[in-house]
This record gives sequence, structure tokens and C-alpha cells, in this order.
Amino acid sequence: MSTIVSIIIIAAVIIVLIFAWYKEKPSPSRPEFSETDFPLIFNDKSILVEGPNYNEIREVCIEFCEKYNVKQYNVIVKLIRLNPTSTLLIFPMK
Repeated sequence: MSTIVSIIIIAAVIIVLIFAWYKEKPSPSRPEFSETDFPLIFNDKSILVEGPNYNEIREVCIEFCEKYNVKQYNVIVKLIRLNPTSTLLIFPMK
């Protein structure tokens, strides 16, 4: 009787470990970004941000892109520093 109980316990532990392993597998991530994968297309959609410094704007844009670019690149923002407190954001079309 103890042999059957031991086999059931071992089988249960193996099943729990298999489920835990599959649950921890990372989901497929988006491909590596390369500017050459996205051709330059004329786009008149841009935003001039004055006030915050370039690094603050950059961090906000990174957070925004990470939120919307989960499995593929849906949003791309090109940043151009005009001066320490002015940044131009350009949204190239896909």
C-alpha cells in the first residue's frame, strides 16, 4: 500500500513541477529593433515639447513604446534634441 501512495505522491510532484515550468516560460517577445527595418516615410506629424529636458522626454517615450510594443512594433518615436529644454518628437509611419 505504501508503494502506491509513494508513486501517487511522486506523480503529483512531477505534474506540479511541469505546470510550474510551463507557466514560467516567457511569452514570445517582439523582434530586435533595427531602424533599417522601417523605411523613412515623410510624415508631418510631430510634436514640439518645450520645458522638460531631453532625458525626461526620452524616458517617457521609452515607457510609452514599451507599453504599446509588446509583440510587435506598433509605435515608433524618433527624438530630436533641439536644445536642452526643447525636443521634437516625430512619429514615422509604418
